[in-house]
Amino acid sequence: MLVHDTSKIAESFLYHIWDGGHLKQEMLRTTDGKPVEIISKGKWNVDAGPDFREAILKIDGHLQRGDVEIHTQEADWFTHKHQIDPKYENVILHAVLWESKKPKPAETKSGRIIPTLILGNFLDESLERLQVTIEGELFGTDRTPNICLLGKRKMSEIALALDKWGLERLRIKKDRFKEELNYFNYDQLIYQGIMEALGYSKNQRQFLKLSLKIPVEIIWEIIRTYAAEKQELVAQSLLFGGAGFLREESWTTSSEYVRKLQKMWQRLSQAFDFEPLAVHEWQFFRLRPTNFPTIRIAAMAHIVVAFHDRGFHARLLDIFLNKNASPGKLAREVRNLFVVEARGYWQNHYHLEDEPTIHPQFHLKHLIGNGRANEIVVNVIFPLLLAFAEETGDKELAIRIRETYLHSPKLQENRILRQMKEQILSPDKEKLAIVASAARQQGLIHIFKHFCRSWRCSECIKAVAQGINRE
Repeated sequence: MLVHDTSKIAESFLYHIWDGGHLKQEMLRTTDGKPVEIISKGKWNVDAGPDFREAILKIDGHLQRGDVEIHTQEADWFTHKHQIDPKYENVILHAVLWESKKPKPAETKSGRIIPTLILGNFLDESLERLQVTIEGELFGTDRTPNICLLGKRKMSEIALALDKWGLERLRIKKDRFKEELNYFNYDQLIYQGIMEALGYSKNQRQFLKLSLKIPVEIIWEIIRTYAAEKQELVAQSLLFGGAGFLREESWTTSSEYVRKLQKMWQRLSQAFDFEPLAVHEWQFFRLRPTNFPTIRIAAMAHIVVAFHDRGFHARLLDIFLNKNASPGKLAREVRNLFVVEARGYWQNHYHLEDEPTIHPQFHLKHLIGNGRANEIVVNVIFPLLLAFAEETGDKELAIRIRETYLHSPKLQENRILRQMKEQILSPDKEKLAIVASAARQQGLIHIFKHFCRSWRCSECIKAVAQGINRE
């Protein structure tokens, strides 16, 4: 029998053992030898009273509904004075990790004896392995904590927490980019970051390969030798050609636009010895047509040309030199740099094909709209500009970037955001309205990845409390 009264284990860890079912279910017995079957573990209680409410257990063959109290050792029941607290009158099981040296059965205020289960005798893994297992345990939509501790906090405290973790996620991205500055300059890193953002999940790797195969400085060097009216066509031919879409065997076309791209690519690829990607690397299956890589490459060519005069880095810094602009205005100005309207051929095509791929009477309005432009700004531009501010010691610039980030509009929701809003904020409409910025959405994603996904609930709420106290 496991007996231990000196080592310290957080009770929150024991909650996860119980809630996660890390027990040899078929072997469970109370300290007086009665078999225990767990029908329902109950609901995790974050208010005063027993740890799990409304559990359903079969003890010695008798079905019982009530509460479960969990402690490190048996004596804690009396240390916490539960024997005189009426809130514990409905407890049907006292689950403890270790047996006390001088065990005494728990009893309610009315004097009823409560069966005791020594968890340590029935763990399905060693305690050390369980600590690793529980910390690394993933959960999906059907594997969430029964009750979210953060969701029980006041709205003002949740808002502070989301801002805090949103800024932490910005810092993490900034640090990742700072490491890459050992290999690339700011303009190339911004270019690579935008390309990855345009690739979504299915084509991120391909867009990154394209950005490395044809660096932005090479494109700028080439287009500066052409008249302004030809620069976008040149940039498009370089990117479409580098992506493998303009190989001689790829298209037999009557489109004048596509023929121009092919001829330009043929000339440039021979002069600069470009080796294109294989067309089969690109993914179109189960993508909305507006997210096709062809649409995004056309948009990227426009962006590259728009920044060719001074480069990404200098042009973006210029915006933040306007000290009179509000954070909201700065966010809009930066976003607008990456919104690309559909023009010419791309108003009614999704691909390099002869026939229009959308109805001739319908014109595509944007190759990159406000939503995707905001994602580029939040995930690429702000982290990289913050890296520059820190590298140069410009504290004022760093503050302006963070403030602008905190005022950036919401991004499109994904599965994680919907799940986290459901877990922490729903169904309270006032709480749901807290997530009114991209930064707070990023805060939800950070909480999911660093706390919820590994069941580190107590660490999450502790960090929130520390942050509120510092405020």
